[in-house]
Amino acid sequence: MPKAPPTPVSEPETSAAARKSPAAGVPRRLRQALASAGSPPIRQLARAAGLSDTGINSILSGTATRIELETVWRLAVALRVAPEWLAYGT
Repeated sequence: MPKAPPTPVSEPETSAAARKSPAAGVPRRLRQALASAGSPPIRQLARAAGLSDTGINSILSGTATRIELETVWRLAVALRVAPEWLAYGT
């Protein structure tokens, strides 16, 4: 009985945006969004986003090593900007 040819294994499909780390440009875009919103106090933004002001400050300073997409989404909603733009610049 002949053997069936091996089934090819395909690489998982990933877009360029999915390969980028959301943390890469978030601090710069977050500063831009804050400036566009009239530079509200960090504490006010933290309350609106349901985050800590310490966490937001670590993002702004670039010391946050990992930024969850949910965090980016919460910040985007609070600042009324597109989450995709805040995360990836698109």
